Amino acid sequence: MSEQMNNILCQRIGIYARLSVRNTEREEMSIENQLLLVGQYLDQHTECQQRKVYVDYGYSGTNFQRPEFQQMIEDCRLGLLDAVIAKDLSRLGREHLQLGWYLEYFFPANNVRVITVTDHYDSARLTEQMLIVGLKNLLNEWYAVDTGYKVRLAKRQQREQGNFIGAKAPYGYRICYRNGKRVLEPDQTFSVLTNIQNMRRAGQSSVQIANKLNEDHIATPEIYRRTGILRIPQDQTTDKWSGAMVRGVWNHKNIACCSNTSGDNDTACLLYTSDAADEL
Repeated sequence: MSEQMNNILCQRIGIYARLSVRNTEREEMSIENQLLLVGQYLDQHTECQQRKVYVDYGYSGTNFQRPEFQQMIEDCRLGLLDAVIAKDLSRLGREHLQLGWYLEYFFPANNVRVITVTDHYDSARLTEQMLIVGLKNLLNEWYAVDTGYKVRLAKRQQREQGNFIGAKAPYGYRICYRNGKRVLEPDQTFSVLTNIQNMRRAGQSSVQIANKLNEDHIATPEIYRRTGILRIPQDQTTDKWSGAMVRGVWNHKNIACCSNTSGDNDTACLLYTSDAADEL
């Protein structure tokens, strides 16, 4: 059995590597290091030259709809691979039920051998490894859940301390730093935002407001973000306000005022406190 599986391994091998965004600072988990480790293993254990590399960058291990992972699965289904190898089981996935289905049903059903280097897992030599793999899958899933919880908790703590945690400021504001906190304060578009809110209170629809902004040559949020220019002549841009744009900027429901007492003046500072920031 061992000799037969070694012969299969020497034919067509799929090398899989994955890196989520949160792991980019860990050098040992880089895509390059994963491929180097797997390549060294293969050089030591086989003379096979038929190797296809699949890499998913920026995908969580709990998401199995990764483009390259799914391509590898399809190649297995089509009989194009005899073996799949990765650095460890967590590279294949971090959700133990789904990963277990692939390891215990899909790969065996398609005659595909699975090897993970640092876990010393080899589906051709399964004894007590089955229990170990199950435990590893549970630990990998726990790690993903625990990491997500810690990220959400850190964001919540930052908000409670008065920090704006969004990637960019909403229309009408800019990000500034006051008393060691990352907060919001009005910029030159704040007057436009105020006019939008006033027109809305007066009963005008979002389309009517958009038409008024276009008549006044007010730059759209995207054009302003790129140029810093508040008013742009109509003949210099084809980008126009729409009702959807207006609805997008008048919904800053959770911006609260606070007082800035760190300087010589008493300029109002604004904090973004929306729970929606967790989705950023």
